[in-house]
Amino acid sequence: MDELNTLLTVKEKDINGVLKEFNPVNCTTSKDLNIQFHYIRFQDELPRTMDFIGQLRNFIPPYCLKREKLQNITPSRITQLYLEAKAKFVKTNTTGEPGELIVYFLLEGYLKLPKILSKMSLKTNSQMHVHGADGVHLGFEGQDAVLHFGESKLHSTYSSAISTALASVKEFVSPTKRNGFQTQKDFEINILTDEIDIPEGELRNIVLDILDPYNAARDKLRYSYTCFIGFDLKELAGKCGLEEFSTIYQEKAKSCYDLVVDKIAKDDILKSLKWQFFFIPFSSVDDFRKKFIQGLSQ
Repeated sequence: MDELNTLLTVKEKDINGVLKEFNPVNCTTSKDLNIQFHYIRFQDELPRTMDFIGQLRNFIPPYCLKREKLQNITPSRITQLYLEAKAKFVKTNTTGEPGELIVYFLLEGYLKLPKILSKMSLKTNSQMHVHGADGVHLGFEGQDAVLHFGESKLHSTYSSAISTALASVKEFVSPTKRNGFQTQKDFEINILTDEIDIPEGELRNIVLDILDPYNAARDKLRYSYTCFIGFDLKELAGKCGLEEFSTIYQEKAKSCYDLVVDKIAKDDILKSLKWQFFFIPFSSVDDFRKKFIQGLSQ
């Protein structure tokens, strides 16, 4: 849908400049489970982590603010909007918000799925994290609209990150007595209906009809769950040639893949869902997070 593409703020060239796709062997995908591996590009046998952080910072305003605030920006407003956007982030070295920004970056840049709910713009306290999904993006498969709910985990080990991401999604779709809605997902859709970040027009009307639980168009609504997993790969802490890195990453990627497939297959709720996984290794996720937060203070 052409109107959908106009909502994208991250372009393919933006993401390809700092990330590169890695294709491990024996890691096949299916219609309901797609697993992709990427890595931060190298320069002089070291990952360009600061370039990656810098590129992420470039997209803080469209990630944090509603589209209407970013229309027809005058030069005098650019700095003001950037300061307003970065003030939304929690400034602690344990925050998961840098990972949430990466989910947005990957979904828009790689899958061309625009963000349609600006949850950061809803924050009334910069020291509080948003609850529920880490992002809501929109795509179409034929006549069906697909809501892509994001989940981000930055852990030192991929096993811990995978386990907690899957547990979070399972809780998101499971029945709950909270908020007066059957599931957290239903509550999120209710928020989306009120706060949808799509300009007035045909696309907005189509999507609102599909989100309406009392409209026949709701038949066309589908869901997908995107998990970004960031984890430590200690070999990246020093100089690491691309050939050596590829050998190490092949082994880690296969372990990540096997663990995801095994955990989903063993759980009736998880295996009923549609999944997209992104993996990126860091020399240290804690160091990445600290450098990202430090950058917000500049």
